Amino acid sequence: MIKINSNSQEAIDLWSPYTMKRSQSVAYGLSFRAYAIAFSTQQRNNSAII
Repeated sequence: MIKINSNSQEAIDLWSPYTMKRSQSVAYGLSFRAYAIAFSTQQRNNSAII
């Protein structure tokens, strides 16, 4: 998506914050999903023991 032009450094500087923010939110989403799955599995195991 980065446009290659004569001033490519400027394009990268404009693109970088958006890319960082997006990858950060994706990482948070994945870690939250992993935590939710682990938590639900743990709850299931606890109820089975009781």
